[in-house]
Amino acid sequence: MIRALTLILVIAATVLAYARKDVIGDFLSAAGNWLVPTGVASANAASSVSVPSVPVVTRAVEAHRFTQIYSTVATVVPREAVVLTPLVAGIITQIGFEEGAEVAAGTTLFQVDAGQARAELAAAEARALEAAVAEERGAALLDRNVISEALRDQQRTAEAVANAEVERLRATLADHTVRAPFDGVASAREVSIGAFVTPGMPLAELKDVSVVRAEFALPERHLAQARAGLRVTATAAAWPDEVFEGQITLVGTRVDTASRTAPLRAEIPNPAGRLVPGMLLNLTIELGHRDGLAVPAGAVTTGNGGMHVFRIRDGIAERIPIAVRSRDESLVEVAGDLFAGDRVVVDGAMRVRPGAPVVETPSADAALPPAALRRNRSTTDIVTATFAEGDAE
Repeated sequence: MIRALTLILVIAATVLAYARKDVIGDFLSAAGNWLVPTGVASANAASSVSVPSVPVVTRAVEAHRFTQIYSTVATVVPREAVVLTPLVAGIITQIGFEEGAEVAAGTTLFQVDAGQARAELAAAEARALEAAVAEERGAALLDRNVISEALRDQQRTAEAVANAEVERLRATLADHTVRAPFDGVASAREVSIGAFVTPGMPLAELKDVSVVRAEFALPERHLAQARAGLRVTATAAAWPDEVFEGQITLVGTRVDTASRTAPLRAEIPNPAGRLVPGMLLNLTIELGHRDGLAVPAGAVTTGNGGMHVFRIRDGIAERIPIAVRSRDESLVEVAGDLFAGDRVVVDGAMRVRPGAPVVETPSADAALPPAALRRNRSTTDIVTATFAEGDAE
């Protein structure tokens, strides 16, 4: 009996000891969690969780030749233009052109009544003939010593004066005819047949538009690159699907102090006559070329006070600050800690963080054509990107 009781007491004491051990352990565990800072506990928990890799599309940075383009607007003016006016007063007796038609140089456009001028010329020609006959007779008489040398000189003078009067009247007769000074297009006429005109009165305009001039202004910072012979292209609102090409023919030698621009002129062939004087053109000029590093426009992101790209090395993303120097429709020229051959993220950059692991998928157009086979254009002033001063070739 005593042994049974002793065994029961031992079992009860053992159970009680284990119960107290669990309670004390739970208490210490809870106290430890309360004393350890929350951030450390979270970091310990996070360290046991792996960061997933971000899928991205990448493309290699490559050397590329960019063309500097200056974009502006220009006004069309004719290569040659003149207001036709009469030199003498009189009545218009003939009009020799159709309004808006092309006329050749030398074509009679207006004829002023010249009846009196013709009569005066006929009389002068008769006097000149008389003087010539007298001079011939005087030469024969002088050989026989019939007349004096002084009289012979008078005959010569009379003949010269008569011939000069004929030439003057012929010029006056020619002044009654208004002719086209060059090939061109005649405008609407200002007078009709029978109208009385006076010297200087405008009759019509004649313009040569087979080649037109585009006049525009260039900022002084680009003058060092501007020169005669540079290629220009132009478009007009009236012909949106057609590109007109020409070249610069004049670079102004003076800068306007108010606008800080210099006047330039380009000539553009216009055989079909589509460019009309006064028309506004969207003009672009190729100012030079420069080799640089090119990345797709989609690779450039903004944030943290600037622009940057994500470069991938050993499967880890690096944020590289850059500066955009120029751009075209699909490529941008960048300057920064980049080298040809570096791979940058072109799709998925918004999901990438510095130091994050990534899984690369090469872009479908991962390689750019050689610079010699493709010429990209970068715009300045009108478009956002600009070249650094003095960098163009």
